[in-house]
Amino acid sequence: MNCFVKVTCGLLLLIATLIATSAYAVEFKDGSRARDALTKQVKMMFEKKRFAELDAMAEKFRENKSRFPDGSWKLQVFYTGFDLSTNTPEWAFPMYISKAEDWRRTRPTSVTAQCVLAKAWMDYAWQERGGGYAGEVKEKSWDLVHERLDKAWKIVNEPLAPGVGDCPNRLNLRLRLAKAMGIEREDFEALFLEAKRQEPGYYQHYAVKADYLTPRWHGEEGDWQQFITKVADQNPQGEGASIYTRVAWSMYFGNEWKDFQGSGIYWDRMKTGFKEIEHNYPDSPWILNTFAMFACRADDLESMTALFKRIDAGLYYPEAWGKDSADDCRKWVKLGKTKFEVNNELIAENHRRFQEGLFKNLLELAEKGNRKILGSLYEKYLKGQGTTADPVAAYAWLLQDETTYKEQIATTAKSLTPEQLRQAQEKAEVLRRRIARQNK
Repeated sequence: MNCFVKVTCGLLLLIATLIATSAYAVEFKDGSRARDALTKQVKMMFEKKRFAELDAMAEKFRENKSRFPDGSWKLQVFYTGFDLSTNTPEWAFPMYISKAEDWRRTRPTSVTAQCVLAKAWMDYAWQERGGGYAGEVKEKSWDLVHERLDKAWKIVNEPLAPGVGDCPNRLNLRLRLAKAMGIEREDFEALFLEAKRQEPGYYQHYAVKADYLTPRWHGEEGDWQQFITKVADQNPQGEGASIYTRVAWSMYFGNEWKDFQGSGIYWDRMKTGFKEIEHNYPDSPWILNTFAMFACRADDLESMTALFKRIDAGLYYPEAWGKDSADDCRKWVKLGKTKFEVNNELIAENHRRFQEGLFKNLLELAEKGNRKILGSLYEKYLKGQGTTADPVAAYAWLLQDETTYKEQIATTAKSLTPEQLRQAQEKAEVLRRRIARQNK
């Protein structure tokens, strides 16, 4: 390969690399990118059985109550690195569980290993159950599901070694298992209160209870919305508004609600929560973009305008928008109009075009001598639908069939001035000649 070809190939490779990475030119240390980086690190360490390092990492996160710049708990994200989905093949679970058991065996006082092993059994139960509703589960699967959940429940409730501090995730995992096992509401509440006492700022406790209170689990319509409203009013650790917003946000992406209208979720409360989060965690593009996404969904033009001034200064975080369009939101900001106003204008414009097309068709039929549509054409001229309002033209067209439209002609004549009546008679005569000429 000659020098020219080598240089050319090198330049092409560089250009391709720049294109491929352009969307990630800004390195964000919060949000989904930061979470993905941590979970990948955890998965790699577990795969290589670096159990002591994993224990040290989890302990550090617990002691320092470490957060990402968006305020999310690093401890909670750490544990998601061990999650197994329902799509994981069945044969992989025994291998995974065996590795978690090795961790517990070599480090028997590790509360982190206890959580990982219990969660593995819980995920194994869900692998058998599937992600659908209970009625969709095969009858023969239930025994295995219950057996695996019971195994997870037993592990997560084993007493901690003397002197070992508890982990918020262990208590949170108990809540998740209790939800899956259908534990009665009173018993679930006792577990929730214990978890909240141990760490009232662990957002995931509130998210699990909200999920428990949905109609598809163990609640009634409106229960989970009332719960987070109560939490906001109680204001645990001065983050009540933040918890309301974070849980509502989580439930939104869990498809529990779509729009503020009729959902039981209120934008004023969510906005207060976002402002509180930004005050506590001011350096988060993830929060900024998510705030803007919900402001857009709430059609809050004032908030959208202020937030996009900051986003467009180099803080755009595309993953924060989910299925919503930042471009649409930005368009409304540039127009200085709400989505409601833009949509109404679009509806009005479509209606105008429809009426213009309908008027044009009626006029063409009338000029071909079709008398059946003269009443409709009269209405269009009189009301200005699809054309400029013109009572003279409306009357002139009715005069093309004085027998059929006798009553309307008499009524309309009373509303016209003598000059308008004269003009209408002249126009009617012109129309008669034109129609006769065109339809010879």
